[in-house]
Amino acid sequence: QDVDDHDDLQAAKKKIISNLANPRDGLVSKHLNRRLSIPLTRCAVRLPISANFVSFVAFLTGLFSGLLFFLGSPLLGGLIAQLSSVIDGMDGEIARLKFQKSPFGGLFDSLLDRYADAAIIIGMSYFAYIKLPSLLPIVFGLLALVGSPMSMLFKERFHTAYGTAFVPEKMDGFTKYLVPNRDGRLFLIMLGGITSYVLPVLIYLGIFANLQVIYRLIASARKR
Repeated sequence: QDVDDHDDLQAAKKKIISNLANPRDGLVSKHLNRRLSIPLTRCAVRLPISANFVSFVAFLTGLFSGLLFFLGSPLLGGLIAQLSSVIDGMDGEIARLKFQKSPFGGLFDSLLDRYADAAIIIGMSYFAYIKLPSLLPIVFGLLALVGSPMSMLFKERFHTAYGTAFVPEKMDGFTKYLVPNRDGRLFLIMLGGITSYVLPVLIYLGIFANLQVIYRLIASARKR
């Protein structure tokens, strides 16, 4: 885009902004998170911050959400979890705006996301256990803790094993309607926090995240 005058500049800005969304966005990111993150990114990009810094802020926000659940504040914990999801979309936007995309940035963001998810699930499990002291929140908390990072791990191992990208929309069968992406999981966690139905969300994530892994394994075995 040649920029010779104000109209050219505005046209260039529109082109850049229109390419900030990720084609792999889930429903929540596409219809909710991007509506919030893109305006925030347009302001944040003026600051001397990097995409990796924003990834770290999203990580700290996720840790804070887990702490709030742990301290018995599910409403705030759920809302902060959703805020973490919105901020997590900003790092990629800033990376594209500032031309900072790198293999390390993707790795850094992915690892921090897994730690943040673990902190949130642990906080939710503790809250659910205090409300219902039994094996139920412990078992499903552990299942959710194990199952949640498996989606990303499976995609990476599938690519290594078969030399092609795993496309959930084509390969997940009926499970694609049951198990949302990370943006969807955090949205469910927000709803669980707002309604205080934390244990049902843990049960849902614990069952269906692992069910999806089993389905993917069976589908991969047929691909041999």
